[in-house]
Amino acid sequence: MIWYRHWIEMRPVLLVISAFWLLTGLGDFSGAGSLTWDSWRSMPWQPFAMELSDLRLAETAGVDGVTIWAGFAVRILPFAFSGVLALTGNGLRSFMAPGGLGPYYTLSLPVSRARLVWTRMATTVGVLSLGGATVAVAAAGILAAQGADVPWMPIAQSLALGIVWTATLTAVATALLTLLPILAAGLAYMALFGVTTVPVSYTVASPARGDTPWDLLAGCVLLTAAAFAITVYQVSRGEH
Repeated sequence: MIWYRHWIEMRPVLLVISAFWLLTGLGDFSGAGSLTWDSWRSMPWQPFAMELSDLRLAETAGVDGVTIWAGFAVRILPFAFSGVLALTGNGLRSFMAPGGLGPYYTLSLPVSRARLVWTRMATTVGVLSLGGATVAVAAAGILAAQGADVPWMPIAQSLALGIVWTATLTAVATALLTLLPILAAGLAYMALFGVTTVPVSYTVASPARGDTPWDLLAGCVLLTAAAFAITVYQVSRGEH
């Protein structure tokens, strides 16, 4: 029952965000399209805009492989940002549906508020992970069918790192929704995303460099656990 309740809440917004994902992910059949390596390097906010010689991926996949990978990697952050903003909720409210009669019905369900929160978070991460993987595989499949040499492993690795970050972002956004008024939570979320763009971009780019950012991954795990614990503690207080 509780999972179906989450699905009903997310379904209207999911239809809109899915159209956005398809437009940006498959609109040019590849996820790269008109994006060239030179134009991508010119973006000042991209911390991994480095020389080709610095990327291990260039040694195995060449310039075309790097460009294809870049087309996917550059979309992970806006995908995570838009998806979390659209779908995150704590079971009582969300950024896209802050009020209404829904909370009164939800509080009448025979589940604890802690379970309500963690199942809502799990649903958000699951839907975003499935959506991101589907768009990435479809775009890469189209490219492969066109005869392009798709660097599947680096794309999959960057996608996995993006999913880790999406889980962290979801946990933090849920905590903000629980602790702050809706407007303040939204502003704090946007500020957090802006501050973390550079380190997260560098982390997502690690497969092209041939390394694993264990320190940043550990930070994501700790931040996720802390945000989840704070949220559950806060909502549990409301049950007493």
